Amino acid sequence: SSAISLSGPTSVQIHSGNFFTGATPDISVQVGDPHGLSGSLTVLGQTISGDFTFEKTPTETDLTVSNLSLSLNAGATQVLHISGANGEFALLSGSSGGSGGLAGTASLTIDGGAAISGLAIGFPTTVNLAFNTSSNPVTTINGTEVDLPAGSYFRVSGHTSLTLSSPFPAASLTGDFVFESKSSGDVAVGVANLGFSLDNGST
Repeated sequence: SSAISLSGPTSVQIHSGNFFTGATPDISVQVGDPHGLSGSLTVLGQTISGDFTFEKTPTETDLTVSNLSLSLNAGATQVLHISGANGEFALLSGSSGGSGGLAGTASLTIDGGAAISGLAIGFPTTVNLAFNTSSNPVTTINGTEVDLPAGSYFRVSGHTSLTLSSPFPAASLTGDFVFESKSSGDVAVGVANLGFSLDNGST
């Protein structure tokens, strides 16, 4: 069976000033209906539901995702659940002497995950992601301003809370976190609104 499948109401639009000039037309494929019907993308047995629009232009292939939800399972055990995700992604061809790659931005809410003994993660947790694997800066994706530096580049930001319990000392940590790659190869870490408490068991 195929490792990747896509299902749902589908529409295809082809845009060209003149089909007979030999110019490459813009092609748009929408899976999912704006009036409430969603499509689904199955990758290696995991199903992603949402509204998907693929658009092919002469320089890139864009993927727009909205209302995305994903349940990642290992057998009968849920590992991760994501809802309300939105994103813009582009598969880029090489230009101006640079290499092609993948770039995009996304916002998602993690509202469930696997039970880990001694560790509780505060749900829901909102995560924002931006990345660019191509060697050229990316200023827009499908008309949306993203201003991504030349890659390899990534930035992950969000707010979370963690609580430790037995067998660990009881402790809690909350804060806003940012992880961002730098041209030097280092990863910068930023923390704001940090809160921490520790219960050493004394009375």
